[in-house]
Amino acid sequence: MKALYANLAAGVAVVLKNRVTAPLIAPEKQNVLQQQILQSFLASAGPSSN
Repeated sequence: MKALYANLAAGVAVVLKNRVTAPLIAPEKQNVLQQQILQSFLASAGPSSN
């Protein structure tokens, strides 16, 4: 969000379709290793990615 506001303040055009990422959809049935990898990824992506 900060980058969007910064671009708008600078007068740069913001194309939202270039900024949107596909949602992460994980299957309900996963093995333990897949769950650990997913949790690690989610923890590293955390709230600081906004």
